[in-house]
Amino acid sequence: MEFDSEFWAAISGAILGGLIATGMQLLTLVMTAKQRAQTELTLRQGLARSLLFKVVKVFSDFKVLNNHAIECNQRAIEHKDAFSWKWFSPLANLPRPVIFTAEEMGTLLACKDNDLFNEVAALDDIHNGLIQSLELYRARRAALSDELPARMQGMVGTIEIDEATCHRIGPRVAELEQLTQELAYSFRQNADPSFSVAARLTAAFDRTYKLGISITPIAPPGSPTPPNND
Repeated sequence: MEFDSEFWAAISGAILGGLIATGMQLLTLVMTAKQRAQTELTLRQGLARSLLFKVVKVFSDFKVLNNHAIECNQRAIEHKDAFSWKWFSPLANLPRPVIFTAEEMGTLLACKDNDLFNEVAALDDIHNGLIQSLELYRARRAALSDELPARMQGMVGTIEIDEATCHRIGPRVAELEQLTQELAYSFRQNADPSFSVAARLTAAFDRTYKLGISITPIAPPGSPTPPNND
């Protein structure tokens, strides 16, 4: 049986058409996979940035709180007194709580740095716990101050109380003093290490997700710290 040239042309066209269709399907699959990968990367980059910004905010808040304690201590020094609740003025505007989401922590888990993951995982709880302690301090100090009349000279007040009042308020004064020292210690312990965590987190995210972000400390190393009354 003989086939004319039109037959072979038709066969060749069908084969060529099938190859082109197959090639287009493969190209579409490859492009779809790349698009999915790019979409996934973009999503993870967004979550990584969100977590990084939250960690930087935690570090910034720790620095602000530590600097406030330093300023209060400086006032005590100027009046030749020890750092105590008398000089540790409550903040009117406290930092807002920070919460790390499971999705954000998932992006850090993918970086495969267990030590960094464990350090970051606790930061929001430490930050929020300090805010709660500051709220408690502010409330307890205000309640005590309301009972103690003071003779004011500018921003400094002088309180004169009798022995009976001294005994009555003694437990609350002791509670305020303990809370003051614990807060100052926490500020001191978390201010600088939290920047180290933020810097390591930035490097880990840049390696994994190519964020192209760098951070620098808001205060130079060697900044003064509150007195160590441990």
